[in-house]
Amino acid sequence: MRRREFLTTAAAASFAALWTPTRVWGGQDSEKARLLRAIDEGLPMAINPKNVVVVGAGMAGLVAGHLLKKAGHNVTILEASRRVGGRVWTLREPFTHGLYAEGGAMRIPDAHKLTWRFIDKFGLETQRFIMERTSQLLYVNKQRMTWQEFERNPKIEGFTLKPNERGKTPRTLWNETVAPLKEQFESGSWEEILNEWGDSTVRQFLQKMGWSENAITLYGIVENQRARLNHSATALLWEVLSGSFQDLYEIKGGADRLPWSFYSELAENITFDAKMTEIRQNATSVDITFKSSLDREKEVTADYAIVAIPFPMLRHVEGIRDFTPAHWNAITGLNYDQSGKILLQCRERFWENEGILGGGSESDLGIRSTWYPQHADDFRGRGKRGVLLVSYTWARDARRWSHLSVGDQVQQATEDLEVLHPQLKGKDLIEGGTSVMWGDMENFGGGFALFNPGQESRYYNVIRQPAGRIQFAGEHTSLDHRWIEGAVESAVRTALEIPA
Repeated sequence: MRRREFLTTAAAASFAALWTPTRVWGGQDSEKARLLRAIDEGLPMAINPKNVVVVGAGMAGLVAGHLLKKAGHNVTILEASRRVGGRVWTLREPFTHGLYAEGGAMRIPDAHKLTWRFIDKFGLETQRFIMERTSQLLYVNKQRMTWQEFERNPKIEGFTLKPNERGKTPRTLWNETVAPLKEQFESGSWEEILNEWGDSTVRQFLQKMGWSENAITLYGIVENQRARLNHSATALLWEVLSGSFQDLYEIKGGADRLPWSFYSELAENITFDAKMTEIRQNATSVDITFKSSLDREKEVTADYAIVAIPFPMLRHVEGIRDFTPAHWNAITGLNYDQSGKILLQCRERFWENEGILGGGSESDLGIRSTWYPQHADDFRGRGKRGVLLVSYTWARDARRWSHLSVGDQVQQATEDLEVLHPQLKGKDLIEGGTSVMWGDMENFGGGFALFNPGQESRYYNVIRQPAGRIQFAGEHTSLDHRWIEGAVESAVRTALEIPA
């Protein structure tokens, strides 16, 4: 079923809000329309074609290169690795025939219109990403129950709540808390929300809203937000209020089908194994030095450059200190969060015997968030096998896994899984696995940008401004951090800045 067909028949479950926003802040609605037009109609055709170097072949670099090449510019894309897609990375190995799992981006909200333009343009088939909570599990304080059971009786032994918090799930409490902010957001008052809460952590926001400490702790566990409680409240509020966890979809066959759709037209423009080591500019050009894994250096000169790699990777590039102090402070100060996934190949999709067909379980175990793949029309391989995302963690929860070897991660995650699903013990259904810890991955330095309190007001406008002839793109330059949409938005924005 295609996305539009589904939306005419049912509404997908929301992660943390029960509404669809109608407006966004500060003219963002008109800005989104401008970017959509650029995708639909193309950039202005080049009158005097420019030589443009794009650093990075993730989603931002690919989209920028695509638009600029179609407009008649001369594009060179430098990619440090040997693949396209960046953090859109579908793992097909070490899994058996036909099986795959997402090492990075795995969900696309319906609200992310820029991303959908390209999905539709390339004719990629999608299906709904299940977020409903029914037979999936909750395991807290050694108590195991289904989501349905918790919804009927939202009580966890060991958590004493205030009278006004009792009998409500953390999600219900959250929805009640942010309802007034929803009205502000829909009236176009995001800047008011930012001014009021931009310097607060999520924990401080909830405390000021009257939540008890036990309610905050339970919210962190049940909604998989525990690791984000000390991060910016407005970073979370933007995601929720802008609809990033509503009506979610996935690309059939793997998310990497999206970046690979750009590759056929850009293959001749991409140089792989090309890690930028130096960037300099003068009044008329930009010079970039890059090095291969064989330690061979080359240099390319262009009229303009779009740097579409994570800021942590810029710290050690020569010439960056020649940027403005504001740019340097943003490059070195912007918070990047860890993100980790541990994936298990299972001989049987045992969870389906419990009535679990997609969706996720949450726990206070080390694995934290467990997501079950949706098997439909054999698009994830024939037979009974499946790849389980046994652990999806962020921030400090992910860092506590990263010091272990992959083998130890798989073993420890399997032991936690047997607590969550005790029927697994002694059945020998796990056939090995792998992990992706983005903070430890070469060329990335983290899973995604995530503002610390106060960073949005300090850095957001700076990182969107060019440094001379050098533009910055990537999800970190957008409010839609950690989503493909943020990368696409930044790519269109920076491509439009290149003179025709």
